[in-house]
Amino acid sequence: MKKQNKKAVSLMLSYVILISIVIALSIAVFVWLKTVSNVNPATDCNEGTSVILDDSVCNGAIINLTIKNNGRFNIAGVLVSVGNDTRKIPVTYLSAFEETYEDGFYFFNPELSPGEKKYAVFERGNPSKINKVVIVQIQPFIIAKKKKVFCSESIIKQQIPDCNLS
Repeated sequence: MKKQNKKAVSLMLSYVILISIVIALSIAVFVWLKTVSNVNPATDCNEGTSVILDDSVCNGAIINLTIKNNGRFNIAGVLVSVGNDTRKIPVTYLSAFEETYEDGFYFFNPELSPGEKKYAVFERGNPSKINKVVIVQIQPFIIAKKKKVFCSESIIKQQIPDCNLS
């Protein structure tokens, strides 16, 4: 009579059970973490959102910027900062001339459609924040879920010649 080797069958069965337990535990941990961590994907502008500074005119304490949407999506507004040194990031926000927005913000009403141009008028503000502008930075934003969403990939910087805000 031959002796059967039952040891190999039980060893293989133990591996299958061990792997099944590990898979079941990993699925349970994944489901638990998904419910516990309330992580929403970061909202950002669509790829292809873009603006350009078409023209700028300085007149006394007022600066007129012609902003063109050269992207593929509507833009709710722009955040404009200026500086007097091209080697530094512009950090001075001017006041929107026409509306009482936060400094630096300009909202388009209606939204700026692709290919459209609009004039944004800013003033130096009181007290005087800056006297000479040599660089302007423009960052478009959209409104999503009643919040401003800044287009971090669409920031432009452009030099402005002869702009003295007196």
